[in-house]
Amino acid sequence: MQENQIIKSTNDKKSKNSILSPKLDVVFQILFGEVGSEEITKDLLSTILDEEINEIDLNQNIVLRRRSLKDKMGIVDVLAKINNNEYCNIEMQIIDYKNSEKRTLYYWSKKYTEEIQKGNDYKDLKRTICVLIADFEIKDLEGLGFHSK
Repeated sequence: MQENQIIKSTNDKKSKNSILSPKLDVVFQILFGEVGSEEITKDLLSTILDEEINEIDLNQNIVLRRRSLKDKMGIVDVLAKINNNEYCNIEMQIIDYKNSEKRTLYYWSKKYTEEIQKGNDYKDLKRTICVLIADFEIKDLEGLGFHSK
C-alpha cells in the first residue's frame, strides 16, 4: 500500500469499506507525523499557532527517554522540529482521562529540558510547543495562560 493512499478497513460482515478516523493515534501519526507529510503538518501548525512555519522536520524520535530507571518515559504522537530550532509536540486525545493538562505539561517539560546540557546558559533554551487536539473540553485550562482555540 502506498503512503498517500487512503487507509480503509472493513467494519461489518458485509465488508463495506470505511475511512478510518483521523482521531485514531495511528491514523493521526500517518497523516501528520511521517516524513513526507511535511506540507500538511506545516499547514496544521501554521493555522493553530497563527504563525508562519517556514521549515519542518518530522524525522524526530517520538520517545521521550528516561534519564534514570525511576523516570517515566513518554511517547508522543507527533514531534516536529520547526523553523530549524523549535520543537513542537502534537497530541491527539479522544478520551478524557482527566489528566490531559498534566500529561501535556509533562511531555513539554521533558522535551524542553533535554535541550540544555551542563555548561549551557538558560538563555540558550529554545521555545518548545505542545499542541493538544482534544475531542472534549478541558475546563482546568481556563485562566492558566494556555492558548486555546
